[in-house]
Amino acid sequence: MTDYLPATKQMIAWTNPAASSNAKLDNVRKLADIYTKVYLNTKFNKQVKHGHIVVTWHQNQAEPVTLPIAHYKGTRYVLNNQKLTAGQIKTGQAGASVINGQAGDNEVKISYHFGINS
Repeated sequence: MTDYLPATKQMIAWTNPAASSNAKLDNVRKLADIYTKVYLNTKFNKQVKHGHIVVTWHQNQAEPVTLPIAHYKGTRYVLNNQKLTAGQIKTGQAGASVINGQAGDNEVKISYHFGINS
């Protein structure tokens, strides 16, 4: 499991150093299950094109979708050629990006911008 994912409050609570060995093992299993469910989801096609991560997928109805992409401050999204605002992006389990997908084929281009002017 990667250690470069943004931590959520729930994930931090699971790393309680006072927990018993069995509880720690159970928590590691929970984190691994979430990681597998979110980041190894095969419903998505992922590529890198022109310096952007491009994720494509199909969904039957317009609804929120959890992308297999970590959401950090400075992450920018273009969904079906429309820039998304910060209010249109949520952070889901394991720090994943949650956006509102449209019915049919979807494409989101993701770029990360860090620094003073991000």
